[in-house]
Amino acid sequence: MAAGFAAALAATAFLAFQRSPVTALSEPIVPPTVELGRPLAVLPFVNLSEDPGLRYFSDRLSEDLTTDLSKVEGLTVISHASSFDFRDAERGFASIADDLGVRYLVRGTVRHHADRVRINVALVDPVGEANLWAERFDGDSRNPFDVQEEITRQIVDALSLTLGAEDGVQRRVETDAYYMLLRGLEPLRAHTAAGNLEAREYFERALELDPEYARAHANIAITYGREYVFLYADEPAPESVTRGLEAAITAIRLDPNLPDAYFALGVLNMVIGEHDNALAAARHSIRLDENFSDGYALLAEVGVHGGNLDEALAAIRHAKLLHPRYPFWYDWIEGHTLFQLGHYDKAQPLLQRVADGNPGFYRGLITLAANYGQQSDRAAASAVLAEARTINPDITLSGEAEKAQYQFAARRERLAEGLKVAGLEG
Repeated sequence: MAAGFAAALAATAFLAFQRSPVTALSEPIVPPTVELGRPLAVLPFVNLSEDPGLRYFSDRLSEDLTTDLSKVEGLTVISHASSFDFRDAERGFASIADDLGVRYLVRGTVRHHADRVRINVALVDPVGEANLWAERFDGDSRNPFDVQEEITRQIVDALSLTLGAEDGVQRRVETDAYYMLLRGLEPLRAHTAAGNLEAREYFERALELDPEYARAHANIAITYGREYVFLYADEPAPESVTRGLEAAITAIRLDPNLPDAYFALGVLNMVIGEHDNALAAARHSIRLDENFSDGYALLAEVGVHGGNLDEALAAIRHAKLLHPRYPFWYDWIEGHTLFQLGHYDKAQPLLQRVADGNPGFYRGLITLAANYGQQSDRAAASAVLAEARTINPDITLSGEAEKAQYQFAARRERLAEGLKVAGLEG
């Protein structure tokens, strides 16, 4: 691939945020193994408008509110992706809170009428099924940021916390560009090749309306990173890494405090084997948002390829606490880490669950086959390898060792030894 130019871009981006006021970027971040403090979850806001197509607005209001609140010091906020499993809230608030492991819930409704929007929000104590605070907001749907910021501040005040002057304040972007971003986030969450391309088209349309929209640049970078991580294309073009890195660098230049931009930068650095830069980017995303579950998951994924395995294991387990309804790849990262630690029996159920639920996830099958091989279960290892061959008929031992992008020879050898038992050669 055009790795030289891509690596140069990565180095440029790394230096850009290395010069920021944040210090000790290389210092390991091992999350504490304690219960999360004062956890809160924002449930999906209910769209009461006649047009069901406006649901994306209420969904994204919930997501952005989660993001804003997660930046508040002393407040633990569960990932919006976990909360979105409880869209209808039919089970009762106590049951939902118990499932998510939270102390408070935020719920709300959104109703549109022409260019006006009315939002009802409540902070709920699920134990007594009572509202601790409730408020109604009326605003202009063409300028949603004022309403969003006011909601954030009111909830923080209700929790007796202090919101810093800079927290929750967003650059004013073109409203239509914001709505294009919101529309793109929906297919992105599907974790499919088609959804990835559809999301990118929306993000690119957002940039046509506002070329300096940092979040759109960051999400474009994420889509390019996913092409490689999830093998959405049979042969991803090397230029896509370059485009992704350029988008991530642009996002950081426009908004140095955007966690998603550093997340994208970390993924793309991992793809090209720049492990130190990837680790630094992942750690910086967490410093910007201590509740950023995907940032912890990325820290773990990069760690298993080129970092400290104990830190990786702690990070992915912390990510799961922040995102109780986590996506399948969290299990793969934890299973992969346990595999590299030599805990094959503990890795087995995690990797098997990933393979059973996601038979098209090639990297999961390879790790599962190697894990069976390391346990000397040749029959099971060979059967899983046969499944992997249906996705990639040209699989070879040397090719898999190279694709894995391990920084350390011992980790490549562990994978190769397991795959040899499975019958892989070449």
